[in-house]
Amino acid sequence: MPRDERIEEMPRDKRIENIINSRKPFAKELKRTSERMGVVCRSLAELENYRARLESSVDEAEIKQELSQMNLRKQLAELVKQGKQLNILAKRFDRDTLNIGVIGETGAGKSTLLQSLSGLGNEVIPARTGGACTAVRSKIQNLPDQTEVKAEIELHTSETFLDEVIKPYYQKLELGNPPNSLEDFKSQALSQETPARIKGQKEEQMYKHLLNDYYYTLEQYKSLLESNQNSKKIEIIDYKKRRD
Repeated sequence: MPRDERIEEMPRDKRIENIINSRKPFAKELKRTSERMGVVCRSLAELENYRARLESSVDEAEIKQELSQMNLRKQLAELVKQGKQLNILAKRFDRDTLNIGVIGETGAGKSTLLQSLSGLGNEVIPARTGGACTAVRSKIQNLPDQTEVKAEIELHTSETFLDEVIKPYYQKLELGNPPNSLEDFKSQALSQETPARIKGQKEEQMYKHLLNDYYYTLEQYKSLLESNQNSKKIEIIDYKKRRD
């Protein structure tokens, strides 16, 4: 029997387990590569320190110029950057779960796709018109021993809200220094009209979203952020009944 047909006949949990196990060797190889790169980075850092000391100790202009042109800090910074990327990849391949991320506009079919992939229905992954059911990042996990359907909501603190939600708008739209506090955000002089320097339909929509959903409505949700400085999770047991 062809391999693909055997895979298709496997139960979903077994297929997921096979995919996870097949990724583990890549994680080990990435870790080994990252460790080797760490050794190279340390050696290169020592060499750069020696070069810098030597450059400052010699008097001959020609030698000094040659040593100056051998500056290794740029190469070292690039290696460190690549090493961090390897560590990120290693952690992804070493996960004990198979994570599938779905993004898209409202009504694009995100929930329907997740239903098809997971075999779950509307009672767990709502897919309906009239409201955005995936307006925020959500995690759907398969827990075989879990009999109750529940939702767990993790609230932002004022710090995480500013860092993860507001600051990316300022950086992407080049709005200047992002706010460092909720009061700072409230006092921002954001114009109702889209600034002329913001070009493109996507960027204009982003600015309107920042303005209408976060800036003008700050007082409506500000208390939730201020009362939750250490972050907390709210668990809703059998959220289907709560939703209905």
